[in-house]
Amino acid sequence: GLRFENGFNDGNGGAISSDNQKLLLKNIVIKKSKSNKDGGALFATDTLNFENVCLSNNMANGNGGAVVANGKTNMLNILFLSNNSAMNGGAVDLSNDATYIGNAIFYDNYAGLVGGALFNESSALNIWNATFFANNATTANGAMGGIANGTIGNSIFWKNTVSGCNSEECFLEVVSGYSAMNSSFTKSYNGTNIYVGDPKFIDESNPAGDNMYMSYSAGVNLSEESPLLKSGEKNDNVTKKHLS
Repeated sequence: GLRFENGFNDGNGGAISSDNQKLLLKNIVIKKSKSNKDGGALFATDTLNFENVCLSNNMANGNGGAVVANGKTNMLNILFLSNNSAMNGGAVDLSNDATYIGNAIFYDNYAGLVGGALFNESSALNIWNATFFANNATTANGAMGGIANGTIGNSIFWKNTVSGCNSEECFLEVVSGYSAMNSSFTKSYNGTNIYVGDPKFIDESNPAGDNMYMSYSAGVNLSEESPLLKSGEKNDNVTKKHLS
């Protein structure tokens, strides 16, 4: 795969800034990059497709600590780890028409304002088989902030926090209004077949395990005692080749 590290841009996109070009990024790592504006790792205005991508320790002085996506976006098998934005969306800021995220881990991302992991400005957002763990925002929504438009399915939200909030709404991990199903939250969230409480990971103190999240030993996998085992449902948007 390809690796980008220590990128810097005084404008948008610390490692990659793409204007009106369709992007397919597969089997890559982008880390320790910085933008003085939006998109610590990447800023894209057209169609963006991610597959097997890790974005870690990136930073934006604006929105989207790792990624700002302004065009139709698909993300599959993706890690967002310890990214940081001074404003909204510690890892991701979406200002597009439609986004699909499948098989994702958002861990230890931070937003100076809203959406510790993700901020949705305008997208019809569908998230399946994602884990949001230990993300943090300063003013609202430790995991997902912005508008609530789309679906959350088969996903886990645990210990995503807000450090400067004095109302029940801003303290929510996920802004209210998504159609949520077969998912787990730290505190109550409206939806179908919703579990509230500890998902019982294998080892919260070592979320990556011994192979950077890529083995069954990863700490954010569910333990045998987890109440969530076998409680999800099939997602037909994931093809058979990605299940094998």
